[in-house]
Parts: sequence; structure tokens; C-alpha cells
Amino acid sequence: ECEGFAQRVLLAESDILQTLDYDIFWRGVKWVLRAAIEGGNLEQKYADHIMSNALSGPILAAGDELWLTHGIGVIFVAVAGVLRHKIEPLFDALSLVPIRVSQAAELIKQAILRNPSAKKSTYPLYEGGEDALETHVHNINKVCMQATVRNVDGRKNMSLLGETGQRYHIIGRQNKRQIIFKDVRKDILFENILPSIDAISSESNCKLFVTESNGGRDLILEGSWRALAIGEHLVKAACKEKAPGLPNPTGLQVDDTDKYRLQAKRRCGLLSMKDMDSSEGWEGTIQSKDPIGGQSWGRKVGGKSCVPSKLNENVLREVGLRWWIPPNYISSPAGSIHEMQCLQNIDSGDDGRLASLQEISGLAKALLGERALSNSYPLLLSIPKKSLGGSDKAAERCVAVSMAKWPPEKFGLREQSRAGSKSLPNGFSTAALQELQLLKELHSIIPSPEGHPNIILPIAVALPQEEQDDTNDKEKKDDIFSLFRTSEDNEKRAQKEKKRKDLFGGAHIIFNPTPFVLQRVMYRSSKKKREESQVSISPTLFACWFHDLLSVLVHCHSNGVLLRNLVTDQIMIDHSGVSKIAGLYRATVLSPHERKGVDPCKVAVEKGRRNDEEIPPNLFIAPEILLGCPKYTKETDMWAIGALMGSFLLGKNMFAGKDRTSRLVAMYKIVGVPGSENYPNATKFPYFSKRDYPKKYKRNVEKAFAYMMKDEYKKHEKGVDLIARMLHLDPNKRISAREALKHEYMLDFLENSNSKAFREDFVKDWMAVKKKLAHSSKTEDDEALEQEKTMKRKIMLEAAGGDGIDDLYDLDMDDLMGSSKKTKREL
Repeated sequence: ECEGFAQRVLLAESDILQTLDYDIFWRGVKWVLRAAIEGGNLEQKYADHIMSNALSGPILAAGDELWLTHGIGVIFVAVAGVLRHKIEPLFDALSLVPIRVSQAAELIKQAILRNPSAKKSTYPLYEGGEDALETHVHNINKVCMQATVRNVDGRKNMSLLGETGQRYHIIGRQNKRQIIFKDVRKDILFENILPSIDAISSESNCKLFVTESNGGRDLILEGSWRALAIGEHLVKAACKEKAPGLPNPTGLQVDDTDKYRLQAKRRCGLLSMKDMDSSEGWEGTIQSKDPIGGQSWGRKVGGKSCVPSKLNENVLREVGLRWWIPPNYISSPAGSIHEMQCLQNIDSGDDGRLASLQEISGLAKALLGERALSNSYPLLLSIPKKSLGGSDKAAERCVAVSMAKWPPEKFGLREQSRAGSKSLPNGFSTAALQELQLLKELHSIIPSPEGHPNIILPIAVALPQEEQDDTNDKEKKDDIFSLFRTSEDNEKRAQKEKKRKDLFGGAHIIFNPTPFVLQRVMYRSSKKKREESQVSISPTLFACWFHDLLSVLVHCHSNGVLLRNLVTDQIMIDHSGVSKIAGLYRATVLSPHERKGVDPCKVAVEKGRRNDEEIPPNLFIAPEILLGCPKYTKETDMWAIGALMGSFLLGKNMFAGKDRTSRLVAMYKIVGVPGSENYPNATKFPYFSKRDYPKKYKRNVEKAFAYMMKDEYKKHEKGVDLIARMLHLDPNKRISAREALKHEYMLDFLENSNSKAFREDFVKDWMAVKKKLAHSSKTEDDEALEQEKTMKRKIMLEAAGGDGIDDLYDLDMDDLMGSSKKTKREL
């Protein structure tokens, strides 16, 4: 009976995964009212009237088909249309697809007509009777259709958007910047650039188009400024000795054309782990080698958080995820098939008709797949095969992806241990389901198919499959342990077998190829620091990643989401050097009263002290949490990002310690001890004790960084100033995420990103880091051995009474202490 119940739960959860495109994440209604008033030119009284009717009984009784599919924003606009308000400005204000408003209006009409209590003249939505309701809905459909047709090649009027809408619109346009190589010579285009299109596109994350202009051909690159900088570099490298004949590209410009379209990429699909192949990483895909050096990426470049993998493109087509398949052709910006350059690469001496048919056949196979082509256009398969690259590889082409355990293995085990014996052995993690819904919601707000550029966008969830015995596989038939192998070989074989079984033992989240995690960059920076006795991190890359993380924080905080815990192995870095946050299984959503602000001291005093309380496993935890506050706030997130970026600069954890006391002391040495001028309320927290710190350090973050960074400090002086504004003992004194983006350091970064010299520095620095990370000589076994040695060293230090922390912060500097007098004990 228990097993049957567990199976029913699994089936129900599978249904939940298939309907995750529903807007079931409730954010309240205030954001709708604010956007409608600011960007939709609605007066407050009319907006309140519309919302009261949208939340009236008959509309609420419409059921999940209306509320789960469309959400409050779409319903609000549909109700506004029924009440005869002008709804077109609300499309932009709320970033809505007009067709969804039309569908919601139809559902609202049906709900009113089948509800006897709603069919009264006193009900505002039924005023005028059934005929009037039909007329209103017809007018809504007409307006939605006109808006869709008119805006296919139209432009959004930014002046109609409120502050929030403008911010979302700007974020959505970050990947729509363009540079244009005008009048590219035909020999350069077809002999150098087109053969390298896959490599250039995959390594830069930019889209490439070719269009005819004034009798010549223009090469257009589209993407973020970082993607374009790398793309320009790779295009010039692909031309080799012909590079002098390549025209200089135009300056950065933004494609302002906007299209109302369904954002298909935000819909997370379902795959099976049996379709995933991670044995050889990205070998056999367009990601297998870099376009310049020709070196293989290797199988493990990002660790467990972004494992390189691949799957057949036909699998993506079958599950409805064809938009994730990278094209193996180059199109025009208009998307017209007859303008595709592969069809125009026909010399006059060839048999024009046969060559054209061969190219069309290869293109159709690339677009549709061989199975769909045989069903719909069988005659095209009878043409002699000639694919776009000269060989027929379209049917077996593999798509490169990255994958990670969902949720991570350690978090999943911790979640199971907390649930205890009462939990079912099967089923999806509630934290993992929350993460997927948060990702969907945070992306859906941005008017762009890719959503927010600094948050990981999942392609699908791959569910585990029961391992099948394969009698023909010699490796599986062999015993794991053998008397004919050494104990070391047996141990390695057992570890490989365990890893192989782990692959079948849990769900994985699948996302775009992402080669690195921030942890690996910080690790190499730390090692280099120890070797050279100084910090060495490019100011350009540091500013880029600092801005990326702040952008995520502003987006999350403005929507009531707290990250809570920044984990360096859950911050991905893609091919274009853009960092992306993952791991939202730890995030939490603020309740309406918590969004107004929480007094951590008051909450901590009410909770009191518990002797059995564990310290959260968070490297960048805020001091008020260590002092006993159980509530995370926006201010704790700001401390976390300041501590993370400070640790990045120093090459090691700023506030390391083996227990609560040692970690607090490490913080006091940098931000000062609590006192009358430095967060006096800290003395009221349950875990505060004057015995925890032997010296009366006073706050002086900048001088501490200057002492520890030495000559490197000048390069990052403004960045350190921003970090210092985040690292305040008093949460109320910490800078907010939105204010941080307006800091001089961030404004300088945005201005510099428009200069050619800054972009060239970024490409040089990023390519150097990328090469070191991607082509490391270390094997996976070497890294595991080094981690084991590090762990043993920590255990020995703890056994000897030390905490493994050097005297990096024990500066004994007068300006870091309240008094320069030494005690007898010190003397």
C-alpha cells in the first residue's frame, strides 16, 4: 500500500513538472497597481476599481484555467477592457503578450455567464447584460489583434513605461546589441567566416546574420557587449592572413525592434537521463574545441555544478524543445530562407538547379530532422545528399549542454536527514521544485526570450531511469574488485562505478553549455596569490562580475526574493564571461509584512538563545545571523555579496573561522566591535559576549584592504569603497542593491563598457583566464588528491588547537584599534 501511494505521488509530481509554465507564483497585486499607474496612465481610483473587480467572487470562481494559466497581471488588463478602459498602454506597462489578454477575456466572459450571482445589473462586469459583455470581449480581441500586428516590427515607447518597466526593458535589450561588418568580401565570407560560424557563435554566445546591402554582404553580430567583443575577436582570428581585408565593424548599437511573441525558452521541458551522455563531455558537438587553439575542452571543466554533456538533437525536437538546437546555417536578420547564404554559395559554372535542390534538401533536414522530412517532404530525400558542411551529419548531430544534480547532492542529503524517517523514499525535493518555479518567475518578468541574463535559464529537468543490465557490456559484467588488479586500481574502479550509478540516482537540471564556476576562478586566484605574495585579478573582469551579481540582487529584491546564501560553485560563468546565479533552492520569498523591513535585534531577542543551535553552512554569513537572528533580510544579502567580492580580491575567505566565536572575531577585526558608535543594539543579541574579542578593534575596512592587498589596492580602490559600504555591522547602514548600482564604481564600469579599449582589455583578460581554466594539465584524480591533503591539514591544525587561520587580519595597527596601548600580557 505504501509503495502504491509513493507511485501515485511520483505521478502527481510528474504532472506538476509538466505544468510548471503556469503562473502559480503569487507576488501579490501591488506590483500590478504600481505598474498600471506609472506606465499605463491609470488614475489611482480607476486602478483600485479594476483590481477590486478582478478579485471579485465570480472572477475568483473562474478556476485554475484562468488563474494558473494567465495570472493576476493578464486578468487585471482583461477586466480593465471589460470595464471599457483603454488597455493598449497596459501591454507595455505590464510586459504582457496581447493574445493572452484576449484568451483571459474569453474565460472571464464564460465564468460570468455560468455564475447566476454574477448575472445582475448591479455587477459592474455585467452592466448592460450579456450582449454588452459580448461586445466588450469582442473589442478586447480586436485591440489585442491590432496590437500584435502593429508591433511585429514596431518599437516600444519607453516613456510609457514606469521605472520598474524601464529597468526590465533595458535588461531585456542587453542581448540585442549589434556590430556590423559592412561589405565583407565574398572570398573572406565563404572561405574563412562561414566555416567557423559554429565555433564563433558557441564561443562568444552571439548570433550571426548575413544580409545583402548595396550589392555587397554585411555580417551582423548580435548579443551582449561582452559577446560582441569576443565575437569580433574570433571573426578577425578566423580570417587569419586575410584579416587586413576585413572592414572595421560599426560601433555598438541596439536593435530596438520589439516583437510580441510567446517566450518559449522560458518553458522548462522534461528529459530522461538515458538520453544524456556525459562520458566524453562535449566531444562531437560544436563546443568540443575552441575556435583558435583547437584544443579540446576536456570532460570536467566546471566541476559537479556544470557537468559537460550532450544529447541528440532529435530528442529535443521530440519533447518540444527545438528552439534550443543551435542552427547549422546562417540566416538573414529577417529569417527569410531564400536569403540564407548557404543557398547563395553557388558558382555560375555549377548545375544551378541541382545545386539549389541539394542545398534546400540539406537545409530542410537541418531544420526539421530526417523523420519529419520523410513524413512531410519525402521527395526531398530522393535528392543526392549534400549537407551544409559537405557531409551528411544533420540526423546525428549532438547538442552540447551542461547539467547539475537537482538539487545538489549535499543539500539533498541534508534535506532528507531533516525530514527524518517520516519522509517518503521517493519524490522530488520541495526545495528543488521551488527553485524551478523561482527561476521561471524571475525570467518571465523580463521581456526577452532569454529572461534575465545573469540568472541561469533551465532547458529541462532530466529524470532518472532505472539502470538496465546490459549483458553485452564487458565493463559492466566485470567485477568491481579483482584479484588481478592492485588495490589502488580497484579503488579507482569502485569510485568510477559509484559516479556512474550516481548519474542514474537522481534528477538533473539541464541548461546551456556553461564551462566554469566562480569557485574555480577564485581557487586559481588564491593559488597564484600564495605563489606571488600578492593578489592578481583583472580589474576589468572583477568589475564585470561585480555588476552581474548586483544586477541579480536588484532583480530579486525588487520582487521580494532573498538569495540567503551565495555559494561560489553555484555562480556559473558562460563562454562570454557573463556570470549567472544558480542554486535558488536556498532562496526564500519575503512575506508582505517582511518586505517593509525587519528589525533583526527584536527578532533575535524574541527567539532567545539555544545551546543546540547549529551555525548555517554559509561562508559569507552576516554578523546578525551569527549573533542569533533567525531571519534573513535584504541587508544580509548585501553583506554576503560584499564578503564574497572581498574574498575574491584577497584570494581567501575574509571571515574564516571554525566556530561562531572565531568567525565573529574575524568580522570585528575588519568592521569594528559593537559599541556606542558602531551598532550598539548588537550587545542585545543572544550570542553577543564581550569575552569573544580581546581587543577593541574599530571599523576601518579600506585600510585593512590596503594593508592586505598592498600594490594591487590602487587598481581596485573604488571597488573596495563599494565593498566597504556593504560591510557594516549595523544592517541599516549597509548600501542597498539599487543604490550600489548607482555607485561611482558601477557608473564608471557602464561608461567604460562603451569604449573600444575597455572591451579589448576584457577580451584579452577573459581569454587568458579561460585558457588556463579550460586546458588545465591537472586530472580529476589530481584535484581530488589535493583536496584530500587540504582537508588533512585542517584536521591537524584543529587537533593542535589552531583554527587554520593565519595572522592575515591580526594587524596590530593603531588605526585599526581603539587604543595603541599594549597590555602587560601582550608585552
